[in-house]
Amino acid sequence: MTSGLIRNCCAVLIMISVLPAVLAAPFMTVESPGSVHCGRNFTVNITVYPRGNEVFGAEYVLRFDPSVLHVCSQSNGTFLSHDGVYTIIHHSEDNENGAAIYGETRSGVGGVTDPGVLATITFKAERCGKTCMLNITEARSVVYDRINETYSSVDAEVLNGTVEIEPSSPFNITGYVFYENGSVCENPNVTVENMNTSVEWTANTTSNRYMLNLSYGPDLLVGEVLRFNVTSEDESMFNMTYHTITSEDVEAGGICLNITVGELRKPDLVVADVWVCWPENCKICYKIMNTGDDVAPAGHRTVLLIDFAEAAYDVVNVSLLPGENHTGCFDSQWTYTPPKDDIMVRADDTEIVDEHDENNNHISTVWKCGDVNNDAWINIFDAVKTLNRATDPDFPVSCPWAADVNADGSINIFDAVKILNRATDPGFPLRCKCEL
Repeated sequence: MTSGLIRNCCAVLIMISVLPAVLAAPFMTVESPGSVHCGRNFTVNITVYPRGNEVFGAEYVLRFDPSVLHVCSQSNGTFLSHDGVYTIIHHSEDNENGAAIYGETRSGVGGVTDPGVLATITFKAERCGKTCMLNITEARSVVYDRINETYSSVDAEVLNGTVEIEPSSPFNITGYVFYENGSVCENPNVTVENMNTSVEWTANTTSNRYMLNLSYGPDLLVGEVLRFNVTSEDESMFNMTYHTITSEDVEAGGICLNITVGELRKPDLVVADVWVCWPENCKICYKIMNTGDDVAPAGHRTVLLIDFAEAAYDVVNVSLLPGENHTGCFDSQWTYTPPKDDIMVRADDTEIVDEHDENNNHISTVWKCGDVNNDAWINIFDAVKTLNRATDPDFPVSCPWAADVNADGSINIFDAVKILNRATDPGFPLRCKCEL
């Protein structure tokens, strides 16, 4: 009898040992961003901790006070797709009732066991000086059972979050506008733009005084840059002034900035350099510079002409302050056509920028395989420069691509010898990398 009881107990123990361990449910947390600025966007991460489970999918319903917050967007994190697996996503934003709904599922087989960010929610803080709860009211995970090759939906445990919205404070901007001779500039036109948010305001004016009532938080923050655009009433005189907001400005409740208008200033775009991305590829790149005394706005295009025909263009999508430069490259690959190519690069080809000088924004050059110093001739001086470059990689040459006359992607003594042969024999063949 005793031996039978032992046998039964052993059988029970064996059965228990093969049962899968009971795991805790996955855990979902809402990030608490702490204190955020009123009127500004902020992000909240939703993180999933599998706690030993293989999570195949997850979803949540997050609720908030719609009078305090506005949900702008939801974007997927890397939790379910960190290993390159394609995921199926669905989400919706209900700002009227204060809900953000999100779900994501992996494709294929198997789940994720490492914790990670499921999604990121971008909110805008609508009401100043408020605290808002970020509560997930529904949270589920789809868990994969590898032993039985089955999927099941389980409720996830949740840790909710909160956000505190800072109160705003008045920020007043004022000052007086004068001409360069010190006389009063009556009824000026004054606009102020926050360069960090691209929001612009028009100031009220009385005589030569301008006034603008803003709020710290919704309108501007410490470290943000304001641009003052001021013109005389007849728009013949102008001034552009930049001011960076400081903590002292906030403590003072604003700034007082007097502005002097003078002769209208303009930007001036010039092409400073043009080159080939040798040996990486045969794209032509350029550098333009604003040599004027005003900002060159973004949106103008730089055009490439080869043998006087337009071959490509590149849009400059950044504004250039006085003295700033921009480097860009044309998308298309350049193909060298012997015996030479006439190259021209012209800035602001469509003339959308009102420049100080409209006639100095291009550069012209003649490119020829073997013409290392770019003087339109192939002679012993090109061979010497090529030899110097072969022994010293930092030795400057005007056209490095033109020195690689055997098209092997490097400059060496063999290139120098070939160029020397060409200098003494105009029929000696040379072939550069960008040549068909």
